[in-house]
Amino acid sequence: VVVPDGGVASRLGAQALCWQAFGLLMGVLVCGWLFGSIPSHRFLSTQNELLLDLVRGTQMDQHWAMFSPRPAVNQWYYIIHGVLSNKTELELWGGAGVFQMQGRPMTWDKPDVVTSVRNQRWQKYFEGYNDHFAKLSIRLYWGRWLCRQWNRPDRHSAPETLISYDVWMLSETQNPDGTRTPLEKELYWSHVC
Repeated sequence: VVVPDGGVASRLGAQALCWQAFGLLMGVLVCGWLFGSIPSHRFLSTQNELLLDLVRGTQMDQHWAMFSPRPAVNQWYYIIHGVLSNKTELELWGGAGVFQMQGRPMTWDKPDVVTSVRNQRWQKYFEGYNDHFAKLSIRLYWGRWLCRQWNRPDRHSAPETLISYDVWMLSETQNPDGTRTPLEKELYWSHVC
């Protein structure tokens, strides 16, 4: 359609051109972000706050690991140092102690991680517990739950009630040669029942 003064047709052409430019920009950002997650490619600088806000605002901040995960390099576990009302100190995490409400004598030895975490749902829950950002409510609610479950009258009587505990997160790095390098322990949460 030819319009002598360039009215509606030229406006529609300009609008289509803007959308095409926007689509091209988004395509370049997506490709740049994905290639940036490959260590040998640094297309987008993660130091540029404007680009990071744009990528995160459009929820394009995905990584190739989403499609082809690799084995985890770090393995984490907890040591929960509990103090009972009779001043006994127990480790509450190892050997499914948290789920069976049974402690073991206090030790810093690595517990069996498989029995300690229980199942995939609890694994996912504790990944949220490990998150440093805005997850204090998860730690508080889980702490209240642990105190309530441990101190139920049908489980533990007065001299064995849990009065406080500290959650220590320990992790170790799996080296390519099969050895493990322990990392420093970190206090994640202190709770008074």
